Amino acid sequence: MKSIIDRIIEKEWRMFQDINKGHARADCQENPEMFARMRRAQFGAWSEEACRSYEQDLISAEAAGRNLPEEKYIHMMARCTPEDYAALCGRLPELPPEHLRLAKAVNCRLMDEIRVMREKYPFLNRIGRPLEPSGDNAADTSVETYQLGELLTYSQQTLNALLRHIDALKAQGDSLAMQIQLASLQA
Repeated sequence: MKSIIDRIIEKEWRMFQDINKGHARADCQENPEMFARMRRAQFGAWSEEACRSYEQDLISAEAAGRNLPEEKYIHMMARCTPEDYAALCGRLPELPPEHLRLAKAVNCRLMDEIRVMREKYPFLNRIGRPLEPSGDNAADTSVETYQLGELLTYSQQTLNALLRHIDALKAQGDSLAMQIQLASLQA
């Protein structure tokens, strides 16, 4: 699965480099090693089915001239900087209601897992993003807003694969959010 994850990271990094093209770049756009470590932590916790599906999402997006990381940030702007969102939302594809429902279902399950994890390990509240979107702004984006922004860029096939993986992990007494967090701390 390592090769799938490497291809995903390579495609995402290329797209990430095109965000704000011609304008000021974010610091994280200058750090390919950190980008790769964080993304590897996420995708390493996914099922092979979800990774393969997301790789196909990236291939399809490239073929259609779409930039999924850019779309993620535009989705986030709806809560963080609504005026910027209004100016850029025309770049987003229209999502059918089922797609929105699936993205919100995955987000809800992951948020439940993250809440449990942060209750068990309160120090994570000090080192991570705030959980809830109540204080979202251009400088501080919550886990919920960031995560939903990304989930909205995934295909329904990828979202369904993630739901199945979350359910399978839960049946084993495990948590996708915990696996990602542990891998991130070790990255």
